[in-house]
Amino acid sequence: MNPDEAARSLAAIRETQTKAIRSQPWFPTWYVVGVGAFVTGVQAVTEPAPLDVPYARTVAALAMTVSMAVTGPMVAWWISRRMARKIEERA
Repeated sequence: MNPDEAARSLAAIRETQTKAIRSQPWFPTWYVVGVGAFVTGVQAVTEPAPLDVPYARTVAALAMTVSMAVTGPMVAWWISRRMARKIEERA
């Protein structure tokens, strides 16, 4: 293998790495939503006697879980694109 072939091969490897990273998100939205759902459940079970706003912590935890579910995919793709850019910059 001569230097030109090696350079082309390395460029092809970097391109494949970039495509692979961009093809799937690298941020586990399902995990974060699962943690949020667990926290919501714990808040619902451990909520003390209702005060002025019954189950305020539970509603807040549910809102947090929903916001993580909605924004999670966008964050995942942003992280993936950022990682791909870093690989391209090193090439």
